[in-house]
Amino acid sequence: MLISVVVLRQGAEHYKNLCREKRFVVRPFKFDPAEDKAEKERKDQLATKKKKLWVRLARLQFVAADLADSRLLLSRACMLMYVLCSCCLVLSLLLHVA
Repeated sequence: MLISVVVLRQGAEHYKNLCREKRFVVRPFKFDPAEDKAEKERKDQLATKKKKLWVRLARLQFVAADLADSRLLLSRACMLMYVLCSCCLVLSLLLHVA
């Protein structure tokens, strides 16, 4: 894809006609420093926003992983407590019978 071409004024009209014959769309372009500066600032703002969103996503993933670990530890603790209670119940039954 051809984006831009720099042509001297003398051959500009001839070059435009040749491009139109080949069905290319010729558009005039004028450089505006203020518009260029505004575009750069907008891109910088978008890059900063994107970086902040990635950091936020990483933090949320870390919290989710930490929460999953906590649930796993909690379930292991509950299982251990269940086993201990079962052992105590069995021991109390054995002692009561004896």
